[in-house]
Amino acid sequence: MSWHNTNKPDGPPELDKLIMDFLNKLLGDKKKSGGGGNTNNTGSPGGNFGGLTLFIILVLVTAIYVVAGLYTVQTGENALITRFGKYSRTEGPGLHWMPKLIEDKDIVNVQAVSTIRRSSSMLTKDGNILIVPLTIQYLVHDAEKFSYNVVSPEMSLEQISDSALRDVVGHSTLDEVLTTGRTKVVHDTRILIEQIANAYELGISISDVVLEKVETPQKVKDAFNDAIKAKSDEEAIQNKAREYENRVIPEAEGAKARILQEAMAYKQKKVLQAEGEVAKFTKLLPEYKLAPEVTRERIYLQTMEEVLGESSKVLLDVEGSNNLMYLPLDKMISKRGGN
Repeated sequence: MSWHNTNKPDGPPELDKLIMDFLNKLLGDKKKSGGGGNTNNTGSPGGNFGGLTLFIILVLVTAIYVVAGLYTVQTGENALITRFGKYSRTEGPGLHWMPKLIEDKDIVNVQAVSTIRRSSSMLTKDGNILIVPLTIQYLVHDAEKFSYNVVSPEMSLEQISDSALRDVVGHSTLDEVLTTGRTKVVHDTRILIEQIANAYELGISISDVVLEKVETPQKVKDAFNDAIKAKSDEEAIQNKAREYENRVIPEAEGAKARILQEAMAYKQKKVLQAEGEVAKFTKLLPEYKLAPEVTRERIYLQTMEEVLGESSKVLLDVEGSNNLMYLPLDKMISKRGGN
């Protein structure tokens, strides 16, 4: 059945008739407005009307085509233009135009921070199983690579994150993942994710990696909690010991410095005394050589005077007797003071 067969009522109308009906409604029928003539003559009003109609159609179609190709790219976005399905160029923010049906666009936000969260069971270096949740935030810095280098960049990033975290946790102990090494685990995981993402040219940059609360399987959760508490107690005791060390060592250093200073002062005092004694005996040496007996006697008397000068007791050598008389002057003075 041909569309041009108008004898059948269920057939589609002729295309020429549809266009003419539309133009008649738009511009009015020239015959009804008084314009007549032979439509077969190209110089008649009917011929002019046909040319004007074609021109208006072309203008309208062209205007609609131009307007349909206009589009706006917002701030923080990039428009990826494809021509017949193949990447052509990247347009930045602003008003742009592209030929419809020939080119198409794909808008990508290059300023918004996107987040993915992963959580899976992993085995540590010392044979413990942990449930490690990880949050990754990223930005798109190359819209072309992000859209066309892989089929699903977000899924690829999820797989990369799982692989990187599993590798880092597999080279870490339980204590390192739970307590002491969390910062290092996050740092190493981020570095590894960036390296793999750059190797695959995903066109993204990692802005932050956060290691959430690490959990343990329910069957061994109590034992892990006890281990964590023991580790915390160990750190508290170590901190207390360091505090005691920082307090005692300066006191010991101060006492040490004081004793050394006293020893140096005592040493200098004794050296000066010895030098004085040497100088005194050196001065007496010429006198001793001239009169040895007299000098010896005088030195003896001076020495005894110095030794017994502070004593409260007196010993008398009674002439002609082998006995010594002892006079307790301190007791005699105390009795006299009491009377």
